[in-house]
Amino acid sequence: MIGVSCPNLCFERLEDILPRLADNNCVWEFLGEGNLRLPDIVDELNDLLPSYDIPIQLHAPFSDMNMASLNPKVVDMTFIELEEQFMAAKEVGIDVITVHPGIVPPVAIDGPAPAIAQNLKSMKRLDRLAQDLDVKLSLENMPNFWMAIGKDLKEFMPMLEETELGVCFDIGHANTNDALEEFMTIQDRFTNVHLHDNFGRSDQHLPLGKGSIDFEKWLPRVMDGYHGNLIVESRTLEDGLWSLDVLRALL
Repeated sequence: MIGVSCPNLCFERLEDILPRLADNNCVWEFLGEGNLRLPDIVDELNDLLPSYDIPIQLHAPFSDMNMASLNPKVVDMTFIELEEQFMAAKEVGIDVITVHPGIVPPVAIDGPAPAIAQNLKSMKRLDRLAQDLDVKLSLENMPNFWMAIGKDLKEFMPMLEETELGVCFDIGHANTNDALEEFMTIQDRFTNVHLHDNFGRSDQHLPLGKGSIDFEKWLPRVMDGYHGNLIVESRTLEDGLWSLDVLRALL
């Protein structure tokens, strides 16, 4: 299926969001932060969702969290929050959960190796947590930004080693790193796909067709053997719904 994700919706009320999505025949991937922090809205979701035909999936929170932190208390806090989110996801029947890797903290800007090493340790811990809770996680590739870990395949592949983590392939992020072709080599691990546009320099999250990505070329490549969801990530819900129409015309 195709769907939409707009992180800014986490500042709105669930009861106001669902009617805006109901007539668009799409999946909603929501960011579990702010008003939409999943452990806080489980009962509300279970009450409201039966009235709407909206499949949902979760983008795990990433604000104020860091699996690559050099402070072990921050890492532990991150995992406490993720465990609560994953358990709540099971309560509402969510079976697609996207997670970000950690980020290089400012103290390590001139020497990121310790943070990268901590992030790899956290990936093993994340995989164990997923297996303990019987949830399926999709690890997302990151955009071209100095704090990001997992921008290209050389950085990304070590995070998958000796784990059962799936991949959330973000085509917009890959474009900022000139890494579209190389990520196609691990397509067999794709369990979620994010779509948005840019001009290859920064993570703009433009509507489809408003940047430089040739979706007519890359979508067939992504879809060859992939049977998961295609999620448009947008700055606004209006841009997301507009991009859904573009996506439908491309498929």
